[in-house]
Amino acid sequence: MTPKDRALGWLARREYSYSELLQRLKRDAGLEPDEAESLAQWFVEHDLQSDDRFTESYIRMQLGKCRGPLKIRFELRQRGIRDELINEGLSDINWHELADQRLQAKFGGVAEDTTEKARQMRHLAGQGFPESIVRDVLF
Repeated sequence: MTPKDRALGWLARREYSYSELLQRLKRDAGLEPDEAESLAQWFVEHDLQSDDRFTESYIRMQLGKCRGPLKIRFELRQRGIRDELINEGLSDINWHELADQRLQAKFGGVAEDTTEKARQMRHLAGQGFPESIVRDVLF
């Protein structure tokens, strides 16, 4: 199986960022950096790889898990996505509502007990919600 065929199989299963595809071509397909770059660029030119589509898909998947903007932003940056694309993808989301949904799903609502409320705060912060949103939702 050629590296191009292998990469087509990867892209058929899920979206990849350009950076992820490039890394995988080097690591799993055994291509030299120049060859990997050339093949990755071919996929972009033929609209088989798109950072726009990847970002949209990744954000949608993370929203389904009620993840916050800090965690999503961090993970997208790790995958080589530009800040402009991240900002655009995260702009029209009601983060307060999402944090409340996460709180309801995990705990059934806001706790009255301060110890439990602290636990809820840590959980929401761990899911990537900024302190301002966590405080708005809990207090």
